[in-house]
Amino acid sequence: MEMNWISVKDELPKLGEPVLLCDWSGVVQKQTFYRDYDDVSDFWQDVGDNHDGVPLNIGDHWMPLPPPSHIAG
Repeated sequence: MEMNWISVKDELPKLGEPVLLCDWSGVVQKQTFYRDYDDVSDFWQDVGDNHDGVPLNIGDHWMPLPPPSHIAG
């Protein structure tokens, strides 16, 4: 699977899809894209976090999460 960064200006992830998000300063974090109750204000939500989310304009590029590693055992 080829993994490339996607600009949020070109495409947004599917709703509820966990992704890697790179912000304008280069910080990468695991986030999930959601839409709030009024279906107008888009925001990023930190996976497993109970906060109100990160404004969409914080994100610059995103990519799907890589597949899990397979450790021989």
